[in-house]
Amino acid sequence: MASKLEHEIHFNKHDDQSSDDKWSLYEVNEAGVQIGADWKPWKFSLSFSAIDLQLVEDLNTESMFIFSFEDENFELNPELSESSKIFSMLQLSDSNRMDFSPHPPNVSFLGTSRSIKDFRIHIHAASKGKDGFRIIRGLPSYEISHGLEDHEDHEDNIEIDIEIAKDKYAKLARQITEKTISSFEVTIGAVKGLYAQPFIHDEIKVLCSNNDHKVIGSNNSDFCPYRLMDIGELRIRVITKGNLAASESVRSSDIQNAFDDDTFQWDELDGGLFGIESLRTTNALIAKVVSNQQELLKLKLPLWIGVSALCLLLIKLWA
Repeated sequence: MASKLEHEIHFNKHDDQSSDDKWSLYEVNEAGVQIGADWKPWKFSLSFSAIDLQLVEDLNTESMFIFSFEDENFELNPELSESSKIFSMLQLSDSNRMDFSPHPPNVSFLGTSRSIKDFRIHIHAASKGKDGFRIIRGLPSYEISHGLEDHEDHEDNIEIDIEIAKDKYAKLARQITEKTISSFEVTIGAVKGLYAQPFIHDEIKVLCSNNDHKVIGSNNSDFCPYRLMDIGELRIRVITKGNLAASESVRSSDIQNAFDDDTFQWDELDGGLFGIESLRTTNALIAKVVSNQQELLKLKLPLWIGVSALCLLLIKLWA
């Protein structure tokens, strides 16, 4: 397996700094020159949103290694065991950004300049009934050769693997099968193995627990650089969608058709909108308003004659 790291990762000890800044990491290119500033442990949170939340259920026989079909101890397992997990690909979200940036941070592994695009989550039901492990793993891109010309590439990826109580798992699985989830967000915090430059939170670097992600100079120090392992803080937010559609008995098309139909009565709709008595009262009020308007129109001509006579009188007085 050949790793695709582009730069070396070096450990830097700071003897004159506070307890939180006694060491940092930095990257070095092929010429031995440091690239950028030092990277220090990052203690804040990252948020993700699920892209394709799935419930995966399996029926399978127990794993067994077959050394020989002639082995007298070899027996086919007649029973199938059930297993289930919830899986989704994730994408970085701008939720909970401490700097209120409208964009999610760029995340990459130390030793590379590549942005990590492959994030995923696996959720399992705890066998003991209580919430279990919360683990985050990562692996920089690598290549596996299967001969002179055949090789297999694996991209940079990070996986979140958690175990939750059976009742919580069953509820989430039911929401998935009923297709009521409109948003699924995951926020992780207090995660060792994340690094950033001081006061800059748009670029996050990751150090894995893999042996291929080596840090030069850390063996000669009392401090060990933090690597991905446990998730200290975890929040899963599930937003379910409700049916906001109009009632079957009252639809916009029904109301429009009511106005177009001369024989329509309001109480034909379930429960009625205003009722017959209200309609009669409304019609009476409309008739009264129309009558008053007609009386006002009759007064228009005498009113204008009076105004004209008053104007002529004022003119004569001033003359």
